[in-house]
Amino acid sequence: MMALNRPGVNNEVVFRMVFSAFSSLAHTVVQRVDGNSRFRHVRRVLIGVASALWFAVPCFAQVNIEQHRSADEGTTVALDASVSVRSGNSDLYDIAAGGRLQHQSGQHTILAVARIRYGENDGTRYASSSFGHVRYTHWFSDRIGGEVFGQLERDRFTLLQLRALVGAGARLRVASAKHLDIIYGSSMMVEFENLDESRVSVHPAASEVVRWSNYVSFRWEINKRSMLSSTVYAQPRVDRFSDVRLLHDAAFEVGITEAVSLRVALRQRFDNGPPDNLEKHDLFVENGIRVRL
Repeated sequence: MMALNRPGVNNEVVFRMVFSAFSSLAHTVVQRVDGNSRFRHVRRVLIGVASALWFAVPCFAQVNIEQHRSADEGTTVALDASVSVRSGNSDLYDIAAGGRLQHQSGQHTILAVARIRYGENDGTRYASSSFGHVRYTHWFSDRIGGEVFGQLERDRFTLLQLRALVGAGARLRVASAKHLDIIYGSSMMVEFENLDESRVSVHPAASEVVRWSNYVSFRWEINKRSMLSSTVYAQPRVDRFSDVRLLHDAAFEVGITEAVSLRVALRQRFDNGPPDNLEKHDLFVENGIRVRL
């Protein structure tokens, strides 16, 4: 699908239209998986996550969902947060918070993730972003599975007013041991982006493209309280392979208690065709805490 220039698109209308379809998909998936009452609380939390996204303030344009997965059966909830504060010659604070809800029942997994980040330096805002993601995975066997997903996000400082995507594809378990999992995934996804018209002149303010998303995910549970993960994504545009986005996301987590852990994350992004005046490379290191409920 070729890029479409749509300078007259109303961001809020599109955001809410996609959100409505997004919520309906999550609701339908939960009903399809199992009709009994043990899924009702999952549906309520999914709706809660979606509602929080509805009112979120305008992360990376690519988001690593694999790091949020849990191998635990049943329903798991995790909250994480990070805070950076500096005072003196310059005043800085950077706050990020997010949550993950997952329900796993046999061959079925539903995963919902949401995150918000905000930062100021000497009274000037330099970070303001949010995203939400819902994914359903069905394993047909121990090695082969399928998945459908949807995502919404905003990032003021990469000029991104709205990014919405839906996709579907396959997952292959390349290797699996007691504490080790290596997954390869491949999906086709339709991606809509709407940029800040007042700040772009060369790059289209609005575009609609199809991308081929591929990833390799590595997860190693070193012991009961420490875990290392790494995921690499490659997302070329199907009608122009030179327009490619790469993402590498690595994380190391050490448990303080069974419910609380410290987490260090490294994210690297490359976009071969970024919007006007933006760098092709981004690097982000984050230290935070994660709580499992």
